[in-house]
Amino acid sequence: MASITAVAEQLVGSNVMAEQQKNLQDQHQELNTLLEKLNSRIDHAKKMLESKDPATAETIAKARQDKFLNTLLQLHAVKQHLHTKLISHQFASERIS
Repeated sequence: MASITAVAEQLVGSNVMAEQQKNLQDQHQELNTLLEKLNSRIDHAKKMLESKDPATAETIAKARQDKFLNTLLQLHAVKQHLHTKLISHQFASERIS
């Protein structure tokens, strides 16, 4: 009798977990949909601002360029760091051998 109760509790527990997982998946999908809508509205607002005011368009273009340049600089710094580590490891392996 105890084993039947344990099995029943496991089934109820697994059903609850399956329902919670389904709810989380639904919430995740809803959040993704909202995010897509928000990004679309932001893009639309940017385009409207750019079309109405040349100064705003110029500022947004400069911000995009600055972001791109910043990303390039960060990538260059990472590359330099990795290159330094590689050389350091090469020196260390030469000393060991």
